[in-house]
Amino acid sequence: MFPNLTKHQRTPAPATKLAAAVARRPGLRGWRGRGQGEAVYVTAADEWRGTSVQVCGLWPFVGGSGTPILGVPIGVHTDTGAPFGADPISWFMHGMINNPSMFVLGLPHYGKSTLVRHIVLGLAGRSINPLILGDLKPDYVDLIEALGGQVISLGPGRGHLNVLDPGEATGAAVRLLASAEEHRAAANRTLNDPDGDQAAAAPLFAAAVKAEKLAEQLMADSHNRRLNMITALITIVRNAKPSAHEESLIDRALHILDERLDRVPLIGDLIEVIKDAPDGGRHPTPNSLCTRRGVVGCRDGSWRTGPG
Repeated sequence: MFPNLTKHQRTPAPATKLAAAVARRPGLRGWRGRGQGEAVYVTAADEWRGTSVQVCGLWPFVGGSGTPILGVPIGVHTDTGAPFGADPISWFMHGMINNPSMFVLGLPHYGKSTLVRHIVLGLAGRSINPLILGDLKPDYVDLIEALGGQVISLGPGRGHLNVLDPGEATGAAVRLLASAEEHRAAANRTLNDPDGDQAAAAPLFAAAVKAEKLAEQLMADSHNRRLNMITALITIVRNAKPSAHEESLIDRALHILDERLDRVPLIGDLIEVIKDAPDGGRHPTPNSLCTRRGVVGCRDGSWRTGPG
């Protein structure tokens, strides 16, 4: 502001005092301070679509937006305070990562288990059932029990794991074979009916053949898993892989075991089959099946451990 000019003297202009409300203005997010109403999260602006001719100069990024919540809510963004979500399953389903996996690394007592428990609980709320393997501390027993899940304790005097249990494979194969029989019976009824549509029998026969193949593949996979588990246990115990004819012996014994029993077999049942040496349970050569080390079946019907 310029000073007032008179004919005889120049006098400075009086100092202008701003109002308190003008001197203290709010920031971009409102009044700062506790209870002043500062907004830590700016609501995203309304979105509108238009061609580059109609909205030229407004592209790109004229308005900010919050981070989308994809996954289990974890916390808040350190800069914006917006909610933040993350879990490997949700991020994989939304195409953010190529593999639904996560590796948690951190110093002791920094919340690794707490983070994983939080993610497990959030995924369980989204109908994704957790499966915790090898919980040694344990960190997740109380969480699984609170969710109504099953906790299986393994250890001396506490529980055991049957590696010969086929699981649900046998029941699924039985259901597939029953479905195949139903389709085949329906196809035969269609063929025997003079007024029936003969062309409709072909899809029924195809469905029956497909169900039978699936049942056969399912039982073959179950058999291979059990064979691999037995050979893996033998390898761990004697620190050496079974030979080819030893694996053939175990493979044939498993088939005979499935034919004999109408219940879930145990390793003791497998040993008894090898001891009994039924027809087809031996190696075709007359030589002994004993080897230098390990657990093998011998020509005399014994089940030996250690040096032969």
